[in-house]
Amino acid sequence: MSRDATPSARRGPTPMIEPVVVTAAPLGLIGAGASIFLALGAAGLLGLYMARGSLAFFFAGASFSGGLAGCEPIALPPFILMGNLLAATPLGANIFHAAAIWLRWLRGLNAQCLEQRRQSAIPCTAGSE
Repeated sequence: MSRDATPSARRGPTPMIEPVVVTAAPLGLIGAGASIFLALGAAGLLGLYMARGSLAFFFAGASFSGGLAGCEPIALPPFILMGNLLAATPLGANIFHAAAIWLRWLRGLNAQCLEQRRQSAIPCTAGSE
């Protein structure tokens, strides 16, 4: 009896090599200079192909759009936009400074120290014992 005749024989890559290939593919593409979204999309298509065969490309559109059916992905872009806005403007530092003043009565939050850090790069020693 040949090895291919056994019922457990499977064509294609072994199950342990699939995660390695799907992990190495985007890393290799990113290393070659491809955009991250293209590398991850190619890795997803490669993983679908390795799991489902040639029918994976037929179902690829439904697989990608199926993840957008819920409300959760809609909440992500505003948080990214808010983070970029706070990082690019002094608004984030001003909000943090206002919160430090309002909450200075809490133990462990020293408003003088925060003000020193805001104005210079010298480590704060105010209030330390």
